[in-house]
Amino acid sequence: MLTLGVLAGDGIGPEIVASATQIAERALGSLSIGVQWRALPFGLTAIGEIGHRCRHRLSPNSTGCPGGS
Repeated sequence: MLTLGVLAGDGIGPEIVASATQIAERALGSLSIGVQWRALPFGLTAIGEIGHRCRHRLSPNSTGCPGGS
């Protein structure tokens, strides 16, 4: 099972991300790989939550996603 972070953003971003995650789920599913999505704050949402539009560095501990930064 993969845990992947998603930055949806503002405007058309959430619509594009929703479609892209569906495509990725189907592609990964065809390889028998499960995926769990973790929405991360970005844009106006992030300003409300963390006071800035995007974190400068995302760590696995802060995102809940194992691995990358």
